Amino acid sequence: MRKGNRVTVFILLALMACLLAGCGDKKQPDTEEPTTQETTTEEVTTEEPTTQELTEETTESTISEGDGEKVPKVKVNQAGYGRKDKKIAVFADLDEDDTTFTVVEADTDKVVFKGKLSEQVGNISAGEKNCTGDFSELKEEGTYKVVSGNGKVSYSFTIGDHVYENAFQNTLYMFYLQRCGQELDEEHAGEFAHPACHGEEAYLYGTEQTIDVSGGWHDAGGYERSVVFGAKATADLMLAYEKNPEAFSDETGIPESGNGVSDLLDEVRIELEWMLKMQSRENGGVYHKVSCDNVSDVVMPQDETAKLVVAPVSNAATGDFAAVMAMASRVYQKVDRDFAQRCIIAAENAWFYLEDHQSDDTLQDSEKMVTGESQDISSADEMFWAAAELCKTTDDVGYVESVKDLYPKLKSLYGFGWMDVSGYGAYAALTSEALALDSSNFPLDLKKAFLEEAEQALAVAKKNPYMVRKIGRYEWGSNMGIANMGLLLYLANELEPKDDYVEYARNHLNYLFGVNATGYCFVTGEGTLGPENPCHNPSRVLEKAMPGMLVGGPDSDLADTYTEAVFIDTPVAKCYVDDVECSACNGVAVCWNAPLIYLLAAEKE
Repeated sequence: MRKGNRVTVFILLALMACLLAGCGDKKQPDTEEPTTQETTTEEVTTEEPTTQELTEETTESTISEGDGEKVPKVKVNQAGYGRKDKKIAVFADLDEDDTTFTVVEADTDKVVFKGKLSEQVGNISAGEKNCTGDFSELKEEGTYKVVSGNGKVSYSFTIGDHVYENAFQNTLYMFYLQRCGQELDEEHAGEFAHPACHGEEAYLYGTEQTIDVSGGWHDAGGYERSVVFGAKATADLMLAYEKNPEAFSDETGIPESGNGVSDLLDEVRIELEWMLKMQSRENGGVYHKVSCDNVSDVVMPQDETAKLVVAPVSNAATGDFAAVMAMASRVYQKVDRDFAQRCIIAAENAWFYLEDHQSDDTLQDSEKMVTGESQDISSADEMFWAAAELCKTTDDVGYVESVKDLYPKLKSLYGFGWMDVSGYGAYAALTSEALALDSSNFPLDLKKAFLEEAEQALAVAKKNPYMVRKIGRYEWGSNMGIANMGLLLYLANELEPKDDYVEYARNHLNYLFGVNATGYCFVTGEGTLGPENPCHNPSRVLEKAMPGMLVGGPDSDLADTYTEAVFIDTPVAKCYVDDVECSACNGVAVCWNAPLIYLLAAEKE
């Protein structure tokens, strides 16, 4: 139900927050993941729960779902679990004598599984004590609830072979609903239909020159379009396609459906065609973003009519562009050879620009463009990614040398965000035939360093009672960081298969669908407790959450005035509120959805 009197709600939430316990100091918003040297003093048990005999009792259901609490003490993946998946519920703050659990049929309360809980351990980030219950032995399809011995109850969930199908379709369809510059008709967009938007030519910043930059996707809840956001999103989607092309049909219901090409590739091409318009014809550099010259009111896209302005060329945008165009040339080769050729030419022209402008190494939004600040203090990672993708696509040994030269300048190899893309570069290089033929120790050293990042992610996840690589700080867009760590683990598994990589990648997916300290399933339209009030303009205007959007999640940095007021002394893992005014927690972005789609595509293998 949508909020009524916003001021009243704001004050009430702020007062309620004063009663909570433990949020960290305010920091500047940042999409970087925590460093790989994270440590924790939280106690963790490795004891496996034991299984007891099943009972055959059958009664009419009298157990209240979620135990009547908005945030239940029993956390499960609200989408469900595959029949063969590991299934672990996380319990919070149970009584000391609450040491057992059951799994019951949701409609009858028939007990189908009994188990013993692990020992409780402290969870500083969540301000609670946790224990777990493992019911992996339950494989029969159905809808269930988990109940502690003293009667604490989870939300319902299913066990089956296709539990993510609805979420997969909706998270992918969100990209169509975010299209810019074209009409979305009622047949395809339903309630989110609207006339064409942002079709006029845009002014190059500081000049009276205009260029056509229509098309692409709206980045987030507003209507800005950024190359760096789009590059991360298209990269994740193309990686998902390369991993499991059979997951993506030609029948999702977008206008291009039925044309003989995967709808994912049709959708990605929408953004790629826009990105090609963002490349300077004069020097090959790429303009960073396009937006109105000021923040608009909360309106539908066709009603945002202020002057469009194109931000200056940046090395970050140019490097990302070169990388994804090289990827696209490879991915689209069998689909449209002419388009693939356009992409590789554009990628190499962008690379030539980077070679001539390596000293132009910082990015900060122009003072008069106040529609969403973008800062990046180094473009070494973008150049590294570009060189690696060009190396993989062209087999040109010159790019191998560029990869080797740029590697020492990197801060890490786990970057899969928009500010640090080094992880993409490392994976591209390690799957390049040209680099594999290099006779130096570099390929082995790079692989070792990449896998060390994955091992560090595992080590941190195993210390977190919610089984994800997140302890101590929850940055703006923390759910993207969670999805990115799942991506890292799956890519590590491609390089060196290991059961732990797959298991903990799935744990990151479980987190996003409800196994977290807030108890929320963070994808709109999914689960029992999910976001209903995303900070997303069309959803706000229509008073209906667009389905299939991954919201930002907990933000202990307190990155906006709303979170500063509400999360006074709140544990960092619980700094989340489902409110349209909270862009820090409830914002959305195409580059947050994209790694989630990779994880969901991996589940369909």
